[in-house]
Amino acid sequence: MEILSRVWQDEGQAEAWLAYEQCLSLPLMIVHEDALLLEKAAEVKATHHLSIADAWIAAAALLTEASGIPSF
Repeated sequence: MEILSRVWQDEGQAEAWLAYEQCLSLPLMIVHEDALLLEKAAEVKATHHLSIADAWIAAAALLTEASGIPSF
């Protein structure tokens, strides 16, 4: 959503959809919300000074193999 809306604002609708389509071809993992993710995000938010969005991102990383990436 962020890519689509940002590019749309900056470069127009056609470029936004192109950027979105390009993102779909990347080797990304889509993480959907569930009770475990919600609970972990709440724990992270309660114990660290993070925004709600960052707490969800951190929780998703902690619950997936993304937390094994050294640069994460």
